[in-house]
Parts: sequence; C-alpha cells; structure tokens
Amino acid sequence: MTFPLLKINQYRSDSEISEKKGFVSFTKGLFGTFRNLTAHVANVEWNMSE
Repeated sequence: MTFPLLKINQYRSDSEISEKKGFVSFTKGLFGTFRNLTAHVANVEWNMSE
C-alpha cells in the first residue's frame, strides 16, 4: 500500500481511499480549467481563404 503525499484523511478504509481519489480528480479538473488558458480562448473570427 502506497501512501499519498497530501493526507486529507487516515487513508485506511475503502471509503477514505475513494474520498482521496475523488479529491485528486477534483484537483486535476480545477487546475486543468486554468492551465494554458490562452491556447483555449474561443476564436470569434475565423479567417478562411478559398
């Protein structure tokens, strides 16, 4: 059994392990929202040539 670097609970029961996995998923999603924001800005005008 490997222990996490950030401890949010005792990490002993299946419920606590699932809680940790949910927290990790939430954190990844939160950081993914703000990562590389300039590359994902909506382009309003698309210049297209023939």
